[in-house]
Amino acid sequence: MALYSTDHPFEVDGEKVDEFTMAILAPGATPKVAAPRGGHVVVIGGEPLGHRFVSWNFVSSRRELILAAEDRWQAQRFDRIPGETEFIALPARHA
Repeated sequence: MALYSTDHPFEVDGEKVDEFTMAILAPGATPKVAAPRGGHVVVIGGEPLGHRFVSWNFVSSRRELILAAEDRWQAQRFDRIPGETEFIALPARHA
């Protein structure tokens, strides 16, 4: 399991963890977590999902879905983010 804060530092067993930093927990650990300034801490964990393919910003358990997403991105067929005008090209594919 891991913990990650999206806005403020937090503490794991009295040790400070900065925001935007992932704290990896030992298997079976039951730490004491505190957020003195409040905020949002995400708990990440669970049973393994199995093999994943990762390419740039795309993650899938099926390689063909990654390739299709890359093609859609290059063709600029994803919905635009409101207010965003810059297009960032996909990095070169690795064989």
